[in-house]
Amino acid sequence: MTTRREVLQIGAWTAAGAAAPAVLATRAPPKTILVLGGTGFIGPHLTQEAQRGGWEVTHFNRGKRAAGGVAGVETKHQA
Repeated sequence: MTTRREVLQIGAWTAAGAAAPAVLATRAPPKTILVLGGTGFIGPHLTQEAQRGGWEVTHFNRGKRAAGGVAGVETKHQA
């Protein structure tokens, strides 16, 4: 016998499955993130994951490491 909770769960999953193609088809505006530093210990990993998630990444740093910046990332240097 199916419980009320199971029926509600099945209904929720069915509704979510029906709505998913419409949600995925819409184009969301690009998200942007500013990473302070960005070329040190954790910055490259954070940048890579953000780009994989569809974020546009900008680094703001002192320009002491990786003077050319990271490929595919806008870099601003402190004056």
